[in-house]
Formats: sequence, structure tokens, C-alpha cells
Amino acid sequence: MTESATPVVFVHGLWLHHTSWNRWLELFAERGYAPVAPPWPGEAATVEETRANPKPMAGYGVAEVTNSFADVITVLDRKPIVIGHSFGGLITQILLGRGLADAAVAIDPAPVKGVLPVPLSSAR
Repeated sequence: MTESATPVVFVHGLWLHHTSWNRWLELFAERGYAPVAPPWPGEAATVEETRANPKPMAGYGVAEVTNSFADVITVLDRKPIVIGHSFGGLITQILLGRGLADAAVAIDPAPVKGVLPVPLSSAR
């Protein structure tokens, strides 16, 4: 019995486009993973289309964007590894917290609302 490739879901941050992960998708696919980089709700297929008409992306909050990624994950044949950058890192942590991922990597994640940065002097 052959096991299916481990899915990897990439989540981009604000002011980026899902195609910004394309090189990573290629790299992970070459190494035997099943990577995907879904668009955010309302995001067009290309950067040019999204820039030309950004209005469809307006009005979505953290919950709606996270839920759209959760919808992608729930149709996979197994729990993925989720990798997110910046605001995508925050979404990645939420998805992991919901138990929707086997593992996650949050690269320079945005803080959760209400979490304030700690000054370096407090870390002593």
C-alpha cells in the first residue's frame, strides 16, 4: 500500500499574493510533498488582476480568512503541514490550534489581537 504524499499548505501574509509561494511549491513538490498555496477569499488568479480590482478582497476578517483555509484543509486526504508568513503565520497558528494540521511553521507571525510586544528591557 502506497501512502499519499504529505500535503503542505502555504499561507501568505497581507499585501502578498498566493503566487508568491510558487518557488516553494516547486521545491516541496520536487521533494515528494503535495504543496498548495490557496488564495485568500476574493483574491484573483494573478497579481495583476488583484491589483486592478482589489475590492473583492475587502471586508474579510481573521475568522473568515482562517475559515477559508480550514475549508481547503478539510478536503485533503490527511492533515497537512501548514506554513505561513507574517499574517499568514498568525492564520497558521490558529489552524494548528484548531487541530487541523499535523505540524506548522509560522515565519515572523503577526501577533494575535491584544498581544502587545514586550520591550527588550523587560526580557532581562
